[in-house]
Amino acid sequence: DQPPNALLIAPAGRGKSALVVRWLASLLQRRLAQVIFVPVSARFDVASGLEFFSTLSALLSVAHAQPVSPKGSLEERRAECKFLLTRPWSGERPLLIVLDGLDEAAGWELNRYFFPEPPPAGVRFLLSARSKAAEENDDDWRAVLGWESEASACSIPLSRLSPPGIADVLARMGDPLDGLAPKEELVAALFRLSDQGDPLLVELYVKRLKEKGKEAGRLSARDLEGMEPGLRGYFSDWWKDQRKIWGDKSPVLDRGVRTLLNLLAMALGPLSLQDLCELAPEAEQMDRWVMEESLKTLQR
Repeated sequence: DQPPNALLIAPAGRGKSALVVRWLASLLQRRLAQVIFVPVSARFDVASGLEFFSTLSALLSVAHAQPVSPKGSLEERRAECKFLLTRPWSGERPLLIVLDGLDEAAGWELNRYFFPEPPPAGVRFLLSARSKAAEENDDDWRAVLGWESEASACSIPLSRLSPPGIADVLARMGDPLDGLAPKEELVAALFRLSDQGDPLLVELYVKRLKEKGKEAGRLSARDLEGMEPGLRGYFSDWWKDQRKIWGDKSPVLDRGVRTLLNLLAMALGPLSLQDLCELAPEAEQMDRWVMEESLKTLQR
């Protein structure tokens, strides 16, 4: 009784892809649907239009037993996909087409003219992507796809983790912080430090607190309260620990590591040691030795 289309739209790091993959594994295990899954990812070099539409058309052709040409341009592949998406579905189980990470599309997009409206009987779509606006809603994506009405697509919200949710995450991770502090204090601290339950920050701070607990043996309430929340607090705390590790070298490495991180943050591809030395501002006096020492510091 649900609409044939669904949108899973949330900010980066919320856990969209992890949720989708785990759900699909569950569906396949229970044989509840025939699945076509096409991820879009710049990290894994599957973000181009030709890569996406070639993959989708190949999977659709197998599902429909409809041969397609082994070669074709981007426009031809896109046209093949549009044609195959309108084909009647005769499978015993519903056909679920999942397109994950559409915000990473490089130089192409899906719009209101791509998807059949309505889809053939037995065909369902799930699309996931990052929020287009600062607000955590899917209004912009609905407008792009032409799915403005609730009858055409349903929204799947993906909220932050609540304190009980964080406690559940810790339990499923095997309680990595067990013994470092009372459980209630750790959960409350993680909720605050992770900016009220951001999953990415929860993971980062679990690892961070585990490291700090190993050093101190046990975390006190003062230790937990003294940490600043969010990514800024995470990196600030990391930076303080690095300075302790560097000791006497801290004045030199502090400058070198900051410069190196700034250069790498702006890089569009791999940089050689010579590239880094030439790109470093003259005022920073980054010679080859300082650069090599900074790289060694950042290896872990």
